[in-house]
Amino acid sequence: MPDCIYPVCTVEIADSWKDMGEVCGGWERLEAVTGIEHPFVSLSWLECWIRSFSNFNKIHLVKAVNDKLLTAVVPLVQTRKNIKGINFQCLSFPANGHSPQCDVLVEPKDQLTLEAVSRTLREVVARTDLLVFPAVREGGNTMDVLRSLNSKRFLLHVEHSFEVPYFETGGGWHFFLEGKSKKFRRRLVESRQLAAERGTVSTEFYHTTPLPAAVIERLRDLDSKTWQHADGTGLFSTHQNSEFYTGLLGTRHQTFDVTLAFLRVDSADIAYEITVIRNSTAYFLKYGFDPAWSDCRPGVLVQAALSEYVSDRGCTRIELGPESSEEKRRWENNRFKSSNYWLINMGTPKGVALGLALTFRKWLKSSRCLKC
Repeated sequence: MPDCIYPVCTVEIADSWKDMGEVCGGWERLEAVTGIEHPFVSLSWLECWIRSFSNFNKIHLVKAVNDKLLTAVVPLVQTRKNIKGINFQCLSFPANGHSPQCDVLVEPKDQLTLEAVSRTLREVVARTDLLVFPAVREGGNTMDVLRSLNSKRFLLHVEHSFEVPYFETGGGWHFFLEGKSKKFRRRLVESRQLAAERGTVSTEFYHTTPLPAAVIERLRDLDSKTWQHADGTGLFSTHQNSEFYTGLLGTRHQTFDVTLAFLRVDSADIAYEITVIRNSTAYFLKYGFDPAWSDCRPGVLVQAALSEYVSDRGCTRIELGPESSEEKRRWENNRFKSSNYWLINMGTPKGVALGLALTFRKWLKSSRCLKC
């Protein structure tokens, strides 16, 4: 595609992952200067994701260069989204339920780059129905980019908002436990006692990738027994999931670590949890357990063991994954707010229909609230 040139700043739209090698050094610099702490926009993570859930030939890579310096990168993938039985052509940030957070990389306080990238994104979105950005947290450059795209032609819509629970362990794991209620601590002790009645309880940790093939095979075997596997959401229950987690655990990553924990009773693996660590934050990604051991709360035990392990290695914040739950509420001491955003192209028939329907639904809800 031809480049889009604005004063000083040049924005290029690449259509293949092969162009990533050219921006590798600049990409890592942008990650550092934008202050993005999570690893879900790193090259290594995105490569695993795209290989598993998309196609390297369906990439739209928006790159901005200002005076030979890479000042913005917005990776997008072509996809389709079915809404109420209608298929919409979409461009989406490469993320799904396996990526807890989404961000674009734009040089901070660089208005020239922001405006150039926004113009180019409008040109890109004009050829499709929807631009999708899942799991965007409030504040930061990504919200600046999204707000700059909102206009009469492009409607910015919050598809879903949710909270991400987390807890802090600044004083260490035992300091965190002392700050919890007696009921919380007693429940943890009782779970350990129940497990100990059935054998010797231990936890194995694997902190450095790539993991040996035998360890990944152990994980595959345990995951096949979980309820997540039964309902099709397990680590290896689909070809795409299997390829992603095999790649994530079987690859050495430069900018983040992946830690796998096995909870064992005697020689049996009964639960696992995977966390991704970057700087001083651990992002708990996936867990599962053998339902035959559910009476001793193996999910609670493996989370406690892994939390202590990463806390002892310098993690001061542990994120428990998107959406709250009864179990997560027991652990959390704070939350982030995230939202899934759609940018709807009001210049296509499908976009107009979707935009009008969502606008009417929003008006209807507000009218009902006023009557209440």
